[in-house]
Order: sequence, then structure tokens, then C-alpha cells
Amino acid sequence: MLNSSDFGLQNNPFRLMPSAEVEIWAGLPETKKALEDVVVSVQPDDVGTSEFVVIQGDYGAGKSHAMRYFTHSINKLGKNKAIYLSEIGGGKGLSFSVLCGRIRDQLNEDETRKRIVETVKHSVEERSKKTIEEKIPHPDRKMVMSFSTEEKIPELGKDDYSATKDLGVLFRVITSSIDGDEPAFGAIYLFLDEVECVTDEKAPQQIAFFNALRSLLNEVTEHFALVLSFTLPTAVLEAVVPPALQQRMTRQYIECQKLDTEEAKKFVQEYLSFVRPDNFSHSQPFYPFSESAINTIFEREPALVPRNILRHLRRVWERAARYGDLQPGSEISREMADEILTGII
Repeated sequence: MLNSSDFGLQNNPFRLMPSAEVEIWAGLPETKKALEDVVVSVQPDDVGTSEFVVIQGDYGAGKSHAMRYFTHSINKLGKNKAIYLSEIGGGKGLSFSVLCGRIRDQLNEDETRKRIVETVKHSVEERSKKTIEEKIPHPDRKMVMSFSTEEKIPELGKDDYSATKDLGVLFRVITSSIDGDEPAFGAIYLFLDEVECVTDEKAPQQIAFFNALRSLLNEVTEHFALVLSFTLPTAVLEAVVPPALQQRMTRQYIECQKLDTEEAKKFVQEYLSFVRPDNFSHSQPFYPFSESAINTIFEREPALVPRNILRHLRRVWERAARYGDLQPGSEISREMADEILTGII
């Protein structure tokens, strides 16, 4: 079998699950615009309020891709901090205190921890302890003062209620100006993926989880965005999420829909460009696929969502390289793609 590098592709180019650093958009422009509005609105140079939104769509529609895309783009700019978590149960069942611990772990990663600790410590050291205590309301004061002696994010509460309260205080401290100083980050974004897993839990655990989210939104009213993704029909989603939490949503559901042919082609072009080495170029944007091969793939897939597109690209590419006598410099033809998709090759 030929290597991916023989065709100017990185190793294992067609991954069905997005990598940690997603740099290309994989959905409709309208979806991107809606999420961009959420991202911008919580920043201190804009409205600065908090947002709570839900991304909805079928399996493979690009919800995880969208969350990872914005997590990467936010953190790359460095002014704000985005936290992405999938499998919110963390393998230990649904517990918001455990989830808060995982959020804290991300904030304790070297560069993030250093930035938070040094920013808050500087503010404390520049002023007397008495002045700081006078200007910072309780309970934020305790969190702020802990940074004067600690070199990492302090432990959060052990139970759901106290952990949620502590996380809210931590987010406020991270995004607040202390006596005129610049905050550690302008805004915090919390992306929680695959939240439909709550339906696997018993009613008390579901209620506790959603109550914790509601409490967190009550605690952090500025410079904070909470974004959840669900693979559930609207009727089921609204039956699962309590009305008190639904009422705190700041926008209508943001839906990840299937792509039309032109948007799907644009995605494939950008994706292929992304998985090529920097020093590789080709006059044909779909190489090693011919454009007619791409058309064949699209004709046979009624739901043009990122996962389905990548699944077909992966199958056609691997079987063409393994069994189709494909040679470097040549393209996968429409006929070859058709034979692979119909099981002849």
C-alpha cells in the first residue's frame, strides 16, 4: 500500500473525530456567524454580559468540530480563555464537582496557571492587604487572597453545590479588574460537548447537574459564555432540560445542519489543504481525488455532514491506494470512486 506522503497528505489524513486543534470551519456560514456573535458579545470591549446557548444537530453534523474550532481560535488569540470538555461524566458518572475539577485542571496547565496566578498576585502585592479586602466583595476576596500564597488554582469544593459556587467565584476573579488592573482573561468560555449523556443517568443526577449549571449562570453574570451541545431532537431536548434552565438561554438553538453541495466542496478543499504539508502544492484543489470523484461521493450521500464526508473520503482513499493501482501523481477517477462505493473494489 502506498503512503499518504506519496500524495502530499499527512499520515492518517481523514480522521472521523476532530483533533484538539481544529483550524478549519466545517459547517454552514450562518452557524459560524451565530457562534461568532456569542463569542464577541461576552468580551469586555463589547456588551460584556454572559451568554448561554445550545448547539443542536444530528450525530456527525459538526457540533464537536464547531466547539473545537472556536476553542482553538479563542485560545490562539490569547486574550480570552476557552475550555472544552467532552464526556462530561469523565468516566465517573455525572457529578458536577468532578466536572469542576476537570475545569480546574485545564486552568492549572502551565501557561494558563502562570498567567492567572501572576496577574492576581501582582494586584495583591501592589496594594496593601487591607485595601484589597476593602475593595473586593465577599466571597471573591477569599479566592483573590489565596493567590498571594499559592502558585496554582486552589482546590474547589468537594460537593456539587460548593464546587459550583467556587467555580463561579474563580471565573469572576479571572475576568475581573482588581482596582483598575487588567484581568487575567477578558472572558471565559465553557464548551460542554455531548451533554445528551445526561439521559443515561437517573433523575436525581440529572436534576443535580442542571441545577448546578443554573447556579453557575447565576454566579457569573459577566464575561462568560456557557455552550452546550446535544444530539437530541428538539422535543426530547426540551423534555430533558428543566424549564428554569431553558429560560436562561440567551438565544434560540444554534443548529448544525447538513451542507449543500457547494459548502461541502468548500469544506473538502479547505480540509485537503489543511492535511497537506506546507511545502506541497497542486493545481487541482481536490487532489488526490478528481472533482468528478468528489461529485460521486456527494451523490451517494444524502446527509452531507462533516463526519459522513470524511468517512467516504477515507474509504475511497484507502481502497484506491490499497487495491486500485493508484500511482503518485494520478487522481482517483469518478469510475474508481464509484466502484469503491458500490463494493466492486
